[in-house]
Amino acid sequence: MKHLLKKEPILYVGKVCGISGIKIWVEVAKKKNDSFLLFDGDIVRNIGINSIVEIRKGFLSIVGMVVGEKVEESKDVQKAVTKNQIPLDHNKRIVEVALLGYFDEKGKFSGGTKEFPLISSDVFILVGDKLQNLYNTCSQDWSISVARLESSEKIFRLPIDGLFNSHIAVFGNTGSGKSNTLAALYHALFKTLEKKDVNIFKNNTHFAIFDFNGEYGDSHCITEKKTVYKLSTHDDNGNKIPIKPTDFLDLEFLSVLSDATEKTQKPFLRRALTLLDKIKKGNPSVESDQYFINIFQKYLKETLSLSDKEKADILLEYFINIYSIFEYDASSDRTVLKWQGKTQTFYIERSGKCIYLNSNPHEIKNLKIYTKIQEFSFSNLLLMNQLFVVLYLKLILDIIDTRVNNEFVGYVIHRLQRHQKSIERVFIFNDDGSVWGTGNCVVFNFNQVNLSMKKVLPLLLAKKLYEEQKKEGKNKILNLIIDEAHNILSKTSMRETDSWKDYRLETFEEIIKEGRKFGVFLTIASQRPNDISETIISQAHNYFIHRLVNEKDLLMMANTISYLDKISVDSILTLPVGTCIFGGTATQMPVKIHFDELPTEQQPQSHTRKYADLFSKQNDVCNRKTLKN
Repeated sequence: MKHLLKKEPILYVGKVCGISGIKIWVEVAKKKNDSFLLFDGDIVRNIGINSIVEIRKGFLSIVGMVVGEKVEESKDVQKAVTKNQIPLDHNKRIVEVALLGYFDEKGKFSGGTKEFPLISSDVFILVGDKLQNLYNTCSQDWSISVARLESSEKIFRLPIDGLFNSHIAVFGNTGSGKSNTLAALYHALFKTLEKKDVNIFKNNTHFAIFDFNGEYGDSHCITEKKTVYKLSTHDDNGNKIPIKPTDFLDLEFLSVLSDATEKTQKPFLRRALTLLDKIKKGNPSVESDQYFINIFQKYLKETLSLSDKEKADILLEYFINIYSIFEYDASSDRTVLKWQGKTQTFYIERSGKCIYLNSNPHEIKNLKIYTKIQEFSFSNLLLMNQLFVVLYLKLILDIIDTRVNNEFVGYVIHRLQRHQKSIERVFIFNDDGSVWGTGNCVVFNFNQVNLSMKKVLPLLLAKKLYEEQKKEGKNKILNLIIDEAHNILSKTSMRETDSWKDYRLETFEEIIKEGRKFGVFLTIASQRPNDISETIISQAHNYFIHRLVNEKDLLMMANTISYLDKISVDSILTLPVGTCIFGGTATQMPVKIHFDELPTEQQPQSHTRKYADLFSKQNDVCNRKTLKN
């Protein structure tokens, strides 16, 4: 007790001199204006902006943060001037304190206001275990230690439960330490959970990293036990993502790929997929290939019996397109078909005579364009080619029945064909369809993916993994980690239609709103938070905010994130590299913490290139050449 009484005067800073709501004014004692104090052999920062103080009220300790200070002229000065005397102390220092919470009788900190201090209540600087308990409310067993308190250099523990089973947002300008923070968080999580039980960790948790710039593929970054898909739409040298044929032939999947409209093109896709399913299954009396041939010949016969030349010509082009998928050029077979305008029918010439197909339908069965299809096998086609054959076949039938507009619905096929080469380069179809390989972490590297697929692929993969996780049991967790998230979550993109943009944002908004129920948690990192949907930002539970300098980004932080106070928002502009403001449900109050730079082999490949390094390497090469000569 005597030891404690000797220490307290060192930490004492003044008394409460004013109260207005949650704002408290403290008059600082005259001898407490030094920058630092010496306490228990440590140098302690004296009271100032951002200092945490303890206000005593009986057995209760009220906690506050210094948010401002001013100087007021002392009354003694006025009296001295009146009496023509020289005052000993000209001013008194007043600091403004915002209440944060309180320590209960057991020493546990709780945020919020339970009690208010009294005028003349004693105020002390908060140090030691109490300061640690203020921030570190998590158990040591289920926490990671990868950051330090920026103010005191003490280790700051981040809770595993409360942080990683929540939606996380990491924001910061280029070079602020954003990527390092993201990698450090998950590297520490993997290391901690593997020590607890590597089998449970591997079997019950999954992590998918969407890497737009190729930063997380190095073997030691985050974890060595990961599967990296280095995708490429520019050549055939990239890795391919396994996908089940049934997952690819999904209405929503194809609607996204083709940017299909909701009211016309999407119903057409649905009908085409139904037809494809029928052809694949065949029927009890006819096998799949013959079933397809029967449909093809039936529709061709109807086409050649039409009295509308314009419509018939369009349909014949589609039949030729189907043949081209089988690698057969049927354009020469088309030339034998002539049109008689007077009778409005197709005819063929034989021995100088005109044979009208409308009145002689049996002649159609002798045409090469009709019989050639029997030489080809539908079941031997690649999956995407089967899809295109059926799309053309269904479009032919719908045009014959006057169900669709040819030009409008035809666009959906053209868009899919435009993506065909890219799809074949990034996907491989198999019945397993698992992307996880031998571990529980995958990195999808989109650095060599073209712009259109760079928007589509992350959405398709996120939706696929989300739907798979929804079918899992209650003891499974999926973390989707999206670096440079503005690439896929932008609300201002002008490169896409409004309907596609709405669908893209709605998909991720559903994940962030409903994912918690199914054990799906989203981590996003971006240097442009203002470009991201406000709904997505506001639904995040925890935030790591590095330096931001753009006015719109700062305004977004202030208006969208309820966990940040004014002091925290104002300090974002001047945060040093590696330092961020952490706030959210995992901490009682916003706190400024610092992440040290990871070892070189564990860092994401996001370094700024330096001229000095470039010339240093060039000099090394020149020196080696000189020595060799």
